[in-house]
Amino acid sequence: LRYWANLIADDLDEGEAFARISADNFTALRRYRGMGQVESMFFGLVERLATFQEAADRRFRLELASGVYLMRQPADRLSLDEMMNRANMAQKSVKNKSGSRYAVYSDGMRARVLRDMQMQGEMQEALRRGEFILHLQPQVALTVEGYQAPDYAEALVRWQKREGALIMPGEFIGLFERNGMIVELDRYVFEQACRYLRDVRGRRSRPLCLAVNVSRISMLQPDFIEAYCRVKDRYGIRPGEVELEFTENIAVENYEQFRDIILSLHRNGVGCAMDDFGTGQSSLNVLKNLPISVLKLDRQFFAPADDPARGWAVISCVLELARKLGMNTVAEGIESTEQVRTLRG
Repeated sequence: LRYWANLIADDLDEGEAFARISADNFTALRRYRGMGQVESMFFGLVERLATFQEAADRRFRLELASGVYLMRQPADRLSLDEMMNRANMAQKSVKNKSGSRYAVYSDGMRARVLRDMQMQGEMQEALRRGEFILHLQPQVALTVEGYQAPDYAEALVRWQKREGALIMPGEFIGLFERNGMIVELDRYVFEQACRYLRDVRGRRSRPLCLAVNVSRISMLQPDFIEAYCRVKDRYGIRPGEVELEFTENIAVENYEQFRDIILSLHRNGVGCAMDDFGTGQSSLNVLKNLPISVLKLDRQFFAPADDPARGWAVISCVLELARKLGMNTVAEGIESTEQVRTLRG
């Protein structure tokens, strides 16, 4: 901290100021002539921070997350607290991202913070009212002739507010993951999926399997298995009717715990899928050692490529690998009949 404070002090010009707020949080009041100079200030400090010998000797990588509030005109000169709050909003937008980063405050950030606060305050009441609803996205089976596959769908959540506004998950899932409310929402969605399966069972000629997403925070809850199995049993869900989806990063980062959970879910008749495969820290060892039922290929596999033949070669190898491991595969983001034709091949 002393090293960092000295770095900032040495970088200041006459009339500029800085202070330590708390812990490793510092603030500075500086002059600038344009965004190029702001960027130069930031990355100059990042470079000098990397030369801290005590950290370098231990191979520690020190990273800097900074928020910037700019006073471009007299109206931007607010109280010190207000300006620091705005810089803090900007800093929070990059704090959890890897690498050294900075962000510049905008009115949109403030509007987003206020909106997040409003959604956070409304969530419990929205759950009680049943405003979170399921939208089922069908999964189309490309099967060999004569094989009768069950119908599959993924249960996606939407927030249907009482006054009519439909809020998409991209607007609230990240917020609920940050504040921990995702645990309640995940369990609510799972229960709604189980209730739906029970209610439609007698009206369908073919079995239905619903896939339900599970966040990392939910999976790490001590009562995760007991809570989900209790709901499954309450609605009489049969083996093969429900499947839980986990992202591949969960499998890599929490491997031992994830493996125990997968095995326990299988014993209780719940299938498991690895979602977004190919986007994170893909590990063939994870596939080798985990009894995953379904491998979901991320839509990036099917995005336009400079060399489509190479792209399809990779997809073909992944499909063959999954087949040999006894896994079903789901291709996400399929947009054309040509893609379907190639996949069927």
